Amino acid sequence: MLKIKPQGLVGWLADMLMIPFMYILQGTLAESPQRTHRWNNVKIWDWRRRHTILQKFFFIAFHGDAKAKKSLLFGFIPLFHMPVFGGWRTFVVLEPVCYDGVWFVGWHPADGSDLIGISRIPLYGQVRLTIGPDEVSFFAINADGNPIELRQAGKGKIGQAGTFAKVPLL
Repeated sequence: MLKIKPQGLVGWLADMLMIPFMYILQGTLAESPQRTHRWNNVKIWDWRRRHTILQKFFFIAFHGDAKAKKSLLFGFIPLFHMPVFGGWRTFVVLEPVCYDGVWFVGWHPADGSDLIGISRIPLYGQVRLTIGPDEVSFFAINADGNPIELRQAGKGKIGQAGTFAKVPLL
């Protein structure tokens, strides 16, 4: 239905090289660092694919965090990935309902944009996802490209993740 090419070796290597910086930018070594970078997600702009997702996928929506900043540093560096500089700290923990294979998470902001994004990082269980200032909806697909249902398993803040500290953060 909607096949996603998993993150390749180059993307994985780039992620590994970013890990020390991401630990510093999140302000804690006790939690898994954020792995959402430009090279490991896909933006869906094609209206047919967007329509398919919006009509046939299961979405789980979240209100924005009023304390989250929208701004960019120097006009192009996203602060939302940098909690030590005031970036997004609030996260939700999502997991598939009745599914235990490889899956991918996607998002659709409720800001009126046509953007739909899907992470190319294969997931095998729970995932933490940051919540910004605006409402956002998340969805999931399996490795075959078919929609799967998600449920919220928890929530928290970066730096206070507790039992979710080692859950991947995207």
